[in-house]
Amino acid sequence: MFSKEDESWFEVDFSTWDKSDTHNQVFNLIKDAILNKNVVEFSYFNSYGKTAKRKVEPLKLYFRYNSWYLCGFDQEKKDYRFFKLMRIKNFKTLSQNFERVADIDFDKKDQAPKMVKLVMEIDKCLAYRIYDEFDESEITELGNIFLVKTKFPLNDWVYGYILSFGEHIKVLEPAFVKKEIIDKLNKSIDNYS
Repeated sequence: MFSKEDESWFEVDFSTWDKSDTHNQVFNLIKDAILNKNVVEFSYFNSYGKTAKRKVEPLKLYFRYNSWYLCGFDQEKKDYRFFKLMRIKNFKTLSQNFERVADIDFDKKDQAPKMVKLVMEIDKCLAYRIYDEFDESEITELGNIFLVKTKFPLNDWVYGYILSFGEHIKVLEPAFVKKEIIDKLNKSIDNYS
């Protein structure tokens, strides 16, 4: 589908609502580095809030669940890694070239996170989000609520995601996720005491 001469039928916009062009520029620089086999260097903010300088052989741009990732070989870690594009800063294309090819199935890479099965009640006022963010097979309508049964990676991101539904969500299972949400809500309340 991308071999068409007329490119006006397709557009990908990575900018935020403030129309900053930074993410489009980084995407295009990464694309060029992959095609030209140039090593890249950047600062990366991991999910724990730590920043590290990375030197990477970029192999593939990868889109999964609303986000773009750079998949590449981290020269310091000596292993394949995923880098979320939104967390890449101070991007530089280096003159150094590499020979490595994308000879790994990134879907089967053993970096897959531990998954947790969630059962949640979500108010119908958020129907637009429910149908945007969950598969129809995971959703059951029950009067004024939706019962959602899904799986997510078990990490700090999942707690922030659940909390983004505000007062319109209730986690039913598992109990340890429910307890963690309660603890996080209590800490939030303490911030305003």
